[in-house]
Amino acid sequence: MKRWRIQGEADRPVPTWLATDILQGVGTVELARCFLGTMRRAMAASHCTIFALDGNGRASVISAASAYGDAATETAHEYIRQGFDRQDSNMVWMANRKTPRRSQAWMSHQTAEEVGNPAYRRLCYGENSIRERVSVLLLLDTGQRIAVSFYRNLAFEPFAPADLDWVAGCAPLLMSGVIAHLRKAADVPRLMPLRERILTSLAHRERQVVTRVLDGCTTVEIAEALQLSSTTVLTYRYRGFAKLGVRTHRELLALADRGR
Repeated sequence: MKRWRIQGEADRPVPTWLATDILQGVGTVELARCFLGTMRRAMAASHCTIFALDGNGRASVISAASAYGDAATETAHEYIRQGFDRQDSNMVWMANRKTPRRSQAWMSHQTAEEVGNPAYRRLCYGENSIRERVSVLLLLDTGQRIAVSFYRNLAFEPFAPADLDWVAGCAPLLMSGVIAHLRKAADVPRLMPLRERILTSLAHRERQVVTRVLDGCTTVEIAEALQLSSTTVLTYRYRGFAKLGVRTHRELLALADRGR
């Protein structure tokens, strides 16, 4: 496991298309997909995850994307559900850092073999054939801590020094994109009654899942009712929650209470 501060690397010029591509996902559930697509124009990557570290030391999913279906989204939510964020070297390190006077960007590089917990390694690396990840760790002067990670599976060669340099050079734009996304998400209007927002904002499956969550159904019960797998239900739940501007069941219920 290696980690280092991004300093002089961030001063190098980057292509003009980079900012445009990165900013396309700001304020949408497609943030990680835009980040992944942008990076794939210059280097190989199979997944992207964006996690925020909450004040209680737990991580939450901002966005996740995979070049192969919904694998990254499903894995990200299982990672949170099983508490592997508490064992993630990136999250543990960020949780122990003091808030800097000026925002900082760091890099980390980790291979699958360096993950000590077998269950964690199997879920986040083995089941998706991931060989390694490279992360941009953002320590913001607001106290927020964000991890933007790009993964390579076994279909690709290991990250080369040039790949790590490229990610480091992109770090300022990734930071700007995440900050803008968080600000925009905080400004989402919540005046419309929740039931109306569910009807107008969510796709069919997202609406079915979120409605049942509001009715008190568990993931297993929803999966049985809709004849879907539990992981697919979690994917639709995540997408629906993101469009409604909430991250947890508790936040959804609080939003429902305010709309009554």
